Amino acid sequence: ALAALKKRAGRSSVNSMSNIEEDPESVNHATGGFVVQMLMLDGTWFNRKIVWNRETAQFVRPDTGTVVDSIPLHEIEEVVLMHERTAAQRADSSENAEKKSPISQDINTIKILTIPDGFNSGRCYYFRPEAEYRQETDSLAELICSQLRASVRLAHKRDARKSRFKRAQDLVKKVHDSLAFQVFVSLLIFANFAINAAEAQMTDLLDGNMDDTGRRLEALDSVFTVLFATELCMNAFCHWYRPFINDGWSAFDVI
Repeated sequence: ALAALKKRAGRSSVNSMSNIEEDPESVNHATGGFVVQMLMLDGTWFNRKIVWNRETAQFVRPDTGTVVDSIPLHEIEEVVLMHERTAAQRADSSENAEKKSPISQDINTIKILTIPDGFNSGRCYYFRPEAEYRQETDSLAELICSQLRASVRLAHKRDARKSRFKRAQDLVKKVHDSLAFQVFVSLLIFANFAINAAEAQMTDLLDGNMDDTGRRLEALDSVFTVLFATELCMNAFCHWYRPFINDGWSAFDVI
């Protein structure tokens, strides 16, 4: 029975993953996901279907496929079966969260806790396997929980990598967009213009024969080229991708 359950649930999970990967906002989830009962804010239970992909978990209406709740996986703090909690956690839950949002004592209820400053503002989600699976409730709840936990762990790893890149971007952007840096670049542009003008004048006066001063000006011109290339790389890095390619001045700098 357990093997058959895993096989059926596995097919359901694969279907749900493929559906939501094609269009995360799709409302056509009729053939995928796990059918569950979700606890509403008024303490009642409604049938929902939970589906998720690499980025997002969603609760949808089984009859229409309408998305009713969306949770970024990397903002999920924990996924836990109620019977896995310690006695201390049960006591704390009874004294706090469950007073505000009544929850069934069904040990197969699954809890999703989101981070306080995220998209869902720290909301807790409670759901359990739908009634038609009651004879296999234990196994199905554990299966949903384990698969969702695995997806959440992967999402956290991806987010950590993105966070390191984003922190580096923010640091470079802070420097690049600062008034002092922009003034410095503007001064470089004027200085480069003046040196190029002087170099051109000297070349005309000396009939194309450069003296020591002219060669120094050429060397300075190379230094300016390196500095401008560095500024362009900083701009591309901190504004990548669309903000950079859609900016006319950035395109002019590249040319």
